[in-house]
Amino acid sequence: MRDFYIDQDRKYILPAVLAAQRIRPDIFWFASPWSPPAWMKAPRSMCGGYMREKYLPAFADYLIAYLKAYRAAGVEISALTMQNESDCTQNGDMPQSLLHPDFEMELVGRLMPERLRANGLNTKLWLHDHNFREWSKVLYLLGDPEVRKHADAVAWHPYRGTPEMIAQVKAAFPEIDFHLTEKGPNLTPDSPESHIHWWGRTITGALNNFCRSFSGWNLALDERGRPNLGKYNCAGLVTIDSVSTEISYSPQYHAFRHFAPYFRPGTVILDCPANYPPERDVYAVVGRKPDGGLVAVFTNAGERVSCAQLKYRNRFARVLLDPGSVVTFAF
Repeated sequence: MRDFYIDQDRKYILPAVLAAQRIRPDIFWFASPWSPPAWMKAPRSMCGGYMREKYLPAFADYLIAYLKAYRAAGVEISALTMQNESDCTQNGDMPQSLLHPDFEMELVGRLMPERLRANGLNTKLWLHDHNFREWSKVLYLLGDPEVRKHADAVAWHPYRGTPEMIAQVKAAFPEIDFHLTEKGPNLTPDSPESHIHWWGRTITGALNNFCRSFSGWNLALDERGRPNLGKYNCAGLVTIDSVSTEISYSPQYHAFRHFAPYFRPGTVILDCPANYPPERDVYAVVGRKPDGGLVAVFTNAGERVSCAQLKYRNRFARVLLDPGSVVTFAF
């Protein structure tokens, strides 16, 4: 730990973070490590491999040093996961690491809480940071009383499984919060993510299944998806042309415009039962805002015009939804 430093972050990362913070002082920062230092792993590489048990205390010290260094730089990290996609090695193509569930249990339940207290840090600890499909692993982690005591939330990714799966965790542990912490566009023109209705359906599924936030990945990339260390064909929420610096907006950006201005912190997601006969390709999420107003977002993922009817206090609104559309109503 004598050699710990964040100098590599001071050139680009911290200036961008501090600039965003000046615009939105109430912004919530969470961090997710993609790999422990290579010397803590087998093999001794940042790309792939797995965390070694004997270095768990050193890794906890490393994470605390990171939180303290960012605090000293003017950035308070509000939440921290232990490992991004802990069940995946990415075949050694990019920084990544396997983290055994028992190791995550040790970090969240014991090593990190005592170090956070000793250093006066209030950073929340989030579990898992991986797919819906691994919900049973989350049940295993929360089965440990110390993990249940110190874990504030579960972080989810939507690459495998469906959002309905995670309701099983909420049923068993209703006090735990959920966040969707990663999903971004794709450079491939015919990918599902190239359609706004795919994003409307995906965000709706997350919010209707107890997720309190939905984060994009990445925020801004160039027309080739750079900078990108991995093999994936990722695009940004916005694309910045590397020659002209012109900005273009992804379908994810346009979908976020239907949700983000209305589902502000403090909004409560309401039960939205579908009446018979349900429209097969229509998805809806309804929220009550802190000021008492209501917001409803409809997504028509089908290829034909569909109809939705909204009833509130014995008043009805009949809505025609264009194919492949997302529509927001604010009351």
